[in-house]
Amino acid sequence: FSITSALLLAACILLPNFASPLNTTRWYHISLITLAPFCILGGETICLGIISLWHRLRHVARGFSLANAEDNQAFFGFVALAVLIPYFLFTSGVIFEVSKHQVTDRIDIPYSIALSSYRIDLAGVFNQQDGAAAQWLSLNVPHNSKIYVDDHTSQLLKFYGINKEQITHYPQDSDKLQDASYAFLSSWNVSKGELTFAVGPGLRRHTKTEDLPGLRDAEHMNQLYCNGSAKVLSPHLFE
Repeated sequence: FSITSALLLAACILLPNFASPLNTTRWYHISLITLAPFCILGGETICLGIISLWHRLRHVARGFSLANAEDNQAFFGFVALAVLIPYFLFTSGVIFEVSKHQVTDRIDIPYSIALSSYRIDLAGVFNQQDGAAAQWLSLNVPHNSKIYVDDHTSQLLKFYGINKEQITHYPQDSDKLQDASYAFLSSWNVSKGELTFAVGPGLRRHTKTEDLPGLRDAEHMNQLYCNGSAKVLSPHLFE
């Protein structure tokens, strides 16, 4: 299992496009389940090497004896905890959430969808009103009309059977949306005043509604549908 996992990691690094269908981070996740014990074994080997080198250079064996197995075990346990606990806290997203970090267009601190999505919309946060608005849209909008959404809301509309050819992302550099089009704003879009766009695998950029020329004044104009949370803007807004 370990050899197979190591070969998979090597393939991810050396073979072009090998990891693309599943995503490199997922291959790492799968491989490290088997390779995790080597973190301990490697750490122990490094510690023994450093201790041995220290004794050879300093010729001091008073405070720590390699012959004392119990002391060695305690020392290795401390080193393992000192390294692995902070590593776990950072990579599991705990530090990201505790510090209320908000940068998601680059990974400075790894985030967790489970811990932080409610706060910064990492994977789409929807409620009953969003579902009702999407269902209304699927029943009332012509099949040849464009519907403007952000990345996460597009998945919600697909779930309710709206043709993917109808769904398009809000243009971020245009002052006008297409005529005879519709704009869908989820509860998150309305309450936060922002939309979420994917800028890479696992990377998200949050753009304020007021920074999108085509939507800058849309919320203050007529609405085709509103359930107190999610909204569908009328095509007449953009004519």
